[in-house]
Amino acid sequence: MHGWMSRAAVVAMVALLGCDRSNNEVQDGSIRVDARTSDAGAADARVLDAASRDAGRLDAGFADAAELDAAEPDAAEPDAAEPDAAEPDAAESDAEVPDAGPAVCTVAPNSCANGEVCLGESCSCIERLEGSHYLRTNGTVVHWNGPGRVITVAGGAELADVRQIYSGNAHGCARKTDNTVWCWPTSAGGNASGQLGNGSIIANLTNADLFIATQVMDSTGFPITDVVQINRGASRGYAASNTCAVRLDGTLWCWGSPDASGGGGGTLFNDGVAGHRPSATQIMADATNPLTGVLEVSVGLRHACVIRNGTTNRELWCWAANIGGPLGQGDQVGRLYPVQVTLPGPVDQLGAGADATCVRIADAVYCWGSNNSGQVGIGGHTLPANHDGCINYCKLTPRQVVQANDVPLTGVVEYNMGYLNSCARLADHSLWCWGNITAVQRTDWAIQAVVGGNALDNVALQTTYNTGGYAESMLYMTRDNQLLRANAAVTQLCP
Repeated sequence: MHGWMSRAAVVAMVALLGCDRSNNEVQDGSIRVDARTSDAGAADARVLDAASRDAGRLDAGFADAAELDAAEPDAAEPDAAEPDAAEPDAAESDAEVPDAGPAVCTVAPNSCANGEVCLGESCSCIERLEGSHYLRTNGTVVHWNGPGRVITVAGGAELADVRQIYSGNAHGCARKTDNTVWCWPTSAGGNASGQLGNGSIIANLTNADLFIATQVMDSTGFPITDVVQINRGASRGYAASNTCAVRLDGTLWCWGSPDASGGGGGTLFNDGVAGHRPSATQIMADATNPLTGVLEVSVGLRHACVIRNGTTNRELWCWAANIGGPLGQGDQVGRLYPVQVTLPGPVDQLGAGADATCVRIADAVYCWGSNNSGQVGIGGHTLPANHDGCINYCKLTPRQVVQANDVPLTGVVEYNMGYLNSCARLADHSLWCWGNITAVQRTDWAIQAVVGGNALDNVALQTTYNTGGYAESMLYMTRDNQLLRANAAVTQLCP
């Protein structure tokens, strides 16, 4: 057995767990109405055992980078030395999670009290998950991985009025309703690369410094303002010692480490100055002009990408190292300045990961780059038709993610990049993933996610928080308001 379920088994489980659910869902902390549903018939897609990876053909350069991240999977979490360590203050249960049944709340109008949000079946005080943090509906932030802690500011008051959060390596950041950005350390190394953006670099912080937010500054010592977006998603939460912010004028400003891979040849900053940046630094379009038109940003292992308005709306532009082809240019030549990726339509979401990039366009996902673990999701990665004869079975240009038998994956409403894996939430609330499942299993194409024997078919929110396979690194919220790490319940700290 390799941890996969037959079609009959999945259908039987869905029949047992399923019920007549509301067609409302949560996306990016707001409620929307489902547009499409997707066939889940490929749930019996074959999962490949790690023994068949033909590891001898993998490039040592990428393997070294992967090992660098895996060596300290929980560096950001001082209270969780191992990714599966029990949380002393978070009540957990390995019992099977039952479905709550028919809808008990409505989205429009919102029937939930106390400012909570309707997830589709139940009300919740959590509106967004990002790595090791979640955003509560009252605008405050909780670091959940370990004894739950509410993020504060100096003096002990809770960091309030937050609208967007991001989890990085040993730090987190938030955008507030006044369009300022605040960051905090989650372990002693939380400002060793200038991750806090407050103008300082401190190699070893004390426990008294942790989980206290300070404001991000520019190089002149003034707070950056007019910020409309920070890093989207938690795809780099396991190694990203940097954060970026998009300002109202469409410019991009970043701080922290120039290269999350620890020497992989990429640089986030392109202004000609080397080293860590303890304050917000502007990203350039060329030697003399700043990058403009930026809407969203994602930072990968040693490359970065943005959605921007250029000649057309919501184009994708990428730069830095190009090992395995994550820049989508048909080659492996690095670029100091952003270059456009040719895609079939406007980009709705993006994720820059471990030498791979994925985007959601409408209800489909397109990926490219290194594919040694199936993280591009286009079918058997060793097949000549699915790679370009380069490092790590890489695919140098975008291809649509497929299910078994090359059936395109459609019906996607939200996408999340993990470490050597990705997951997509469909309009029918099921979660489909590809790439590494566990340390010893992978899939080269999208399959319905099964965690602890349970098919994930009622998901409202999902994120990843370490370097494990998706079954080991996933945090998700069901539509009936259960917050789960694998099948273990995580205590919700509600206001």
